[in-house]
Amino acid sequence: MALGMHTFIEQRDVWRDWMKVKVSDEMAELFFKTTLAKAPSHQKLVEKTNDKQLEKLLGIWHDERRQLGSNKWALYNCMTYWASHTYDLKNPEVARRNREDAITNAMKSKHWEMQ
Repeated sequence: MALGMHTFIEQRDVWRDWMKVKVSDEMAELFFKTTLAKAPSHQKLVEKTNDKQLEKLLGIWHDERRQLGSNKWALYNCMTYWASHTYDLKNPEVARRNREDAITNAMKSKHWEMQ
């Protein structure tokens, strides 16, 4: 808990900046479709989406957006909520780790660079 609080305080400028970056529902949906809800496909020209995952993420996004506003901070909170709520899955620890890795990759992608 102390490490989490330390990280939060150290990163407060990042969080504050993310609160200033407006994110529309369309931007959030595109972000999810190209990152966390992107379904694996062998067809290179066709982007596939995991619709179930997309609906789950959009539901969480709408909850976070209502509380925090339509901004990048809410989008980040949406992703961390999704990653940490794996209790009902077959292997919660593995799912949480996989989701955390997926978020890391999503945040390193060009799609996270919303301005």
